[in-house]
Amino acid sequence: MLMSEKLESPMVVLRKRAKQEDPAIIAAALVGLFPELRKARGVSPWQSEVFDQWTQSQGDGARASASFILTVWGGAGAFALSDLRDISPESRALIAAWVSHPFWL
Repeated sequence: MLMSEKLESPMVVLRKRAKQEDPAIIAAALVGLFPELRKARGVSPWQSEVFDQWTQSQGDGARASASFILTVWGGAGAFALSDLRDISPESRALIAAWVSHPFWL
């Protein structure tokens, strides 16, 4: 990791990587940022269907965070602003960083 990347937020780094790397690699990296999703299945290698299926047996926070990821991935999620109430403050900060400069996979 370059010194400049250490100073940048994880979302800024991912946004830059998304312009050059396979979307599946970026999706997996994005999942890894969310505490509610750190034990998710279907992440490495990225398998959105397996990931989505895993979320169905998880708590509200994980399902809401996963819905956000799947929305960024290809619009497959049904993320709503009301989902923010179920997400950890750390994950809300990640979503806020994404909203300020969104990118799509």
